[in-house]
Amino acid sequence: MSNRTNSSLSGLMPIESLVPLLIAYVLTTTLAVFGNSLVIVVFSCGRRSRSDLRGFLINLAVADLVMAIFCTPFTFTHTIMNHWPFSNALCPLVLYMQLVSVTASVCTNTALGFDRFWIVAFPLKSRLTKSRVKVVILMIWLIALSASSVQLFIGRAVTNGTNTKPICREDWEDEKSRQIYTFFVLLTTYVVPLTILTATYGMVGVKLWQRTTPGNADQARDMQQLRSKRKVIKMLVVIVALFAICWLPLHLFMIVLDSVPSWTKKTELQPILNGIYYTVHWLAMSNSCVNPIVYSFLNDSFRADLKRLVRNWCNCFKGRRDGEYARTLVRDYSRSDRASLKGCDTNRRLLSSRNQHEDGGELGQVVIALRNVGERQRDSDLNRL
Repeated sequence: MSNRTNSSLSGLMPIESLVPLLIAYVLTTTLAVFGNSLVIVVFSCGRRSRSDLRGFLINLAVADLVMAIFCTPFTFTHTIMNHWPFSNALCPLVLYMQLVSVTASVCTNTALGFDRFWIVAFPLKSRLTKSRVKVVILMIWLIALSASSVQLFIGRAVTNGTNTKPICREDWEDEKSRQIYTFFVLLTTYVVPLTILTATYGMVGVKLWQRTTPGNADQARDMQQLRSKRKVIKMLVVIVALFAICWLPLHLFMIVLDSVPSWTKKTELQPILNGIYYTVHWLAMSNSCVNPIVYSFLNDSFRADLKRLVRNWCNCFKGRRDGEYARTLVRDYSRSDRASLKGCDTNRRLLSSRNQHEDGGELGQVVIALRNVGERQRDSDLNRL
């Protein structure tokens, strides 16, 4: 996708513009890998996050993680260096995985839109079970892997004109086929999904503001359920809106270059076109790191589970540190002169002081054991005296 556009442009960026862009790409990739990995852990292990959305949100994080690991570093390096410095075999694979990631994200968002519409429009009918969600996710990846397979056949690392260094791009036999495929990708990964999601979430919003909860009227219960559903819909709408905003500039830029190819041949326009392209390409890649931020602000269950997991991790680290401290005490005590009564009293006071700050756990048990050993050693020393 983006690599095809890069092959139409030429020229390296000036160093004063390259440094900020390098920092932006590194931060984006780091946040995407760390954030989406954290999302997968929280939604997989969290207790409050075990809702019917969990499978789809984990799948969305996996798709973004694929983009961050297998696509962003390679496409960024290719963009900055203006040639393909990696193995030629990696070129079609990177193009393929990039389209797979985008297609999987789009299909997952579309499935979420249909699921929310079904729940709100038909609240008394059966919902998606865990087994059905797994089937839907499997179908999403089968669609993404099969629909993107074209890139494995047209992706090539080829030389461009007088440039002896290879460029990773889509190598089509004729320009018309390339334009048709570009338009097809635009429709299937952007226009059609966003149209469907706009319609489904629009109908969901109307339903939520018009419908009352079935059963006996309970104002407090109804308002709580309505607020909860509105929060979920707001979060999903924000995710879709950010996807649309991040990818729209790159799609528009590609359409303009396809419509006016003569611009790429004008030397005076190259710096402007390069600057625009680098910006919109980074914006598209940054979509892989925004969803964890959205969950942190708009998902109460995610925040609660994240806080609990962080607290458990900190306690685990603290327990491991206390265990090391306890083992150190055992070694120090075994090396000390336990025949000395004064030494035993000193060790006992030290251990007792330390025990006042610990309530149970491995360290507390070891401290108690050492204190008992010290008392028995002191009694033995007194008897000898």
